[in-house]
Amino acid sequence: MNKNNQNNLCEASEASVVSEANELPLTHEELMKNFWTLYTTWDNSMRSMGNQCPRKLYWWLRGYSWKTSAKPIYFLFGSAWHEIKQEYYLSFKTQPELNHAARSINAFNAGKKYWDENENIQDIEAKPNPVDNIHNLNKLWTTFINYYGEEPLAFEIIAKPELGWLWSISQDTTETPLFLGGSIDAFIKHKTFGTIVLEEKSTSAYLTDKYMQQWEYATQLTGYAWMLNQLEHKPIILLQAAHKRVLGPTAKTPQFATCLVEKTPEQLEEFENEWRNFFDSINLILKNNFWPASGKTDPRQCVGGFGFSTCPYRGLCSNSARLQVDPLNFPGIGVREKWTPWYRLGEQIGNTKEKAKGE
Repeated sequence: MNKNNQNNLCEASEASVVSEANELPLTHEELMKNFWTLYTTWDNSMRSMGNQCPRKLYWWLRGYSWKTSAKPIYFLFGSAWHEIKQEYYLSFKTQPELNHAARSINAFNAGKKYWDENENIQDIEAKPNPVDNIHNLNKLWTTFINYYGEEPLAFEIIAKPELGWLWSISQDTTETPLFLGGSIDAFIKHKTFGTIVLEEKSTSAYLTDKYMQQWEYATQLTGYAWMLNQLEHKPIILLQAAHKRVLGPTAKTPQFATCLVEKTPEQLEEFENEWRNFFDSINLILKNNFWPASGKTDPRQCVGGFGFSTCPYRGLCSNSARLQVDPLNFPGIGVREKWTPWYRLGEQIGNTKEKAKGE
């Protein structure tokens, strides 16, 4: 990585960037008065929430979310799958002496260790799941190993998995420097494309052509490509997907699929402009002191439905005195944890607040 362009991996200090309010929850007045100093770093999840429903973003920014902090079981499955894949790929670099069988067993054990440390027994017993369980995780990994055999890797991992990233974006919305951030599954050095991002997906959806094609349009991956471009690398993401249920020999879709997502300079410029428009739309909301509940254009965003989760704030939104009442008095609402995925594993890629100012 080019050290002259501040592209090195560096220790992340929460003092280096004002990323989120120090104390949650916030009052309406605290949020509105200090908005651009409380929230200077933004990621794809925050923008998606704001585009879906600004009022939903409002309550989240104030520090409220679902009361429970337990993650659904499908998150646990996906995270454990990532642990297995990362351990497997890393071992080619850290333990090159291992044979294929030992490498595969060690990788699964890393995923099982993660599962055991994060498993929510009560949820699993209450809702038995034929897919999102440790036995199916083992079965899927065995299928992966048998499918690919001892096929040589086309890449090596060159930085810690689950790595936070952070980079300033030019904008005219506020004089306060604003940043885009997030975390990536891994930086890899590809034999053909050089340094790019590896993205892992495990899903219950079938890996049809349309499923794979959707990632060409995903702003999550465009953000990774934009970050790579700041680092003067090719804006390419290698996406590896796995269908979680082990398929039979007559299946019409693959168990595993891979695709490359690459962005052009024009697409990256459009990505920046979309973010600037988003910041401007937030500024208009702040000026008018009104957060519209645009989710109501499709009520499934409020009450849930096929493809939609129930909104935790639906009771608040229908209360005419919502700014005067305590949100914690509404069923299911609690105070969320701080959201700083760009600080994962205590490392960060990018430029700090001081660098953005040219200090």
